[in-house]
Amino acid sequence: MCLRRPDDVHDPEVGVSVIANRNESPAADTLQSGRPRKAARSHLCSWLSTAIFVLAVAAGRAAGQEVAPAPDDAVPEHVLAEKARLYGLAFDHWIAQTIRLQGVAQLLQLAGRDACGRGVSPVLGTVALRVDDVPEVFESVAKERFGEGEGNHVIAVFPGMAADRAGLEIGDTVLETDDSRGREHLSLEIDRAGERLTVKVESLLGCADPVQLVIQEEVNAFANGKSVTVTTALMRAIPDDAMLAQIVGHELGHNIYRDGKRRLYGSSQHRRREAVADYVGVYLAAMAGYPIATDTEKLLGQQHEIQYFGARGSHPMTAARDLALRKTLEEIRGKQERGEVIDLSSR
Repeated sequence: MCLRRPDDVHDPEVGVSVIANRNESPAADTLQSGRPRKAARSHLCSWLSTAIFVLAVAAGRAAGQEVAPAPDDAVPEHVLAEKARLYGLAFDHWIAQTIRLQGVAQLLQLAGRDACGRGVSPVLGTVALRVDDVPEVFESVAKERFGEGEGNHVIAVFPGMAADRAGLEIGDTVLETDDSRGREHLSLEIDRAGERLTVKVESLLGCADPVQLVIQEEVNAFANGKSVTVTTALMRAIPDDAMLAQIVGHELGHNIYRDGKRRLYGSSQHRRREAVADYVGVYLAAMAGYPIATDTEKLLGQQHEIQYFGARGSHPMTAARDLALRKTLEEIRGKQERGEVIDLSSR
């Protein structure tokens, strides 16, 4: 049944609805700081939820009673326990999505270092979470997991990257960061199971634009000139990391060429900028080591699917754009076959 408020987000994988804060910017970055539902079904769910709520209120008033939600102390303990368990599962799913997104994004940020010019910052190859910065709906779960203290809780360390080479571990809490020796030479004060340690990290620089995940049921990703935002619905819609890399790379491309702030959707200028971002996105994905799609029809089909499910206005798929994307894929594959360097220097 579709018993949820219209502004709620429902995750079918755990069967729990959570309130979506569309302005939320979950902090799960490099120590600085989830299948899409068709629109018709979503609108039907919203309509049914509203209708059922109105009927319930009307029935209560007809009987001369006030309709109010039951307080938690009136709910059986086993029901409260199941509610807590489901929210815990939803939090785990959000963390898994965040880690996956950051794993892709940080490789792209490293690949785009030269193209980003001076707009670079350390890329450590880790994901750290501050309890105060998680989406509000998960605040109580996060406090149960990590406590209410300060610090960045390390929830992922990517193999072979700077944090891994320095010995940072999942479960560490970063208390302080010292970059007095330069952004590429960091000293981290951490808490590891109650013991205070110093970890020195020799990091690499990459594009400084943060990539963030928001709880939202629209399949979309967008840039604003300074950061990139990806929705949980898009993460569920795109299970392939290579395709996700091209999408995130596309949005980074808007920022690299500084056109993320203002775009007149549908204009010739907007179409040209989308084509440029497509080009940059595919190149960044290739430079980051992701395999370039050999099945062009499948790739284009996924692009059209994304457009159909929610990004129609901002990401229009046209015949010209299809042809340009095909040309870019062929260009990169040709360079790979000839053993040439793949970079954006010719752009």
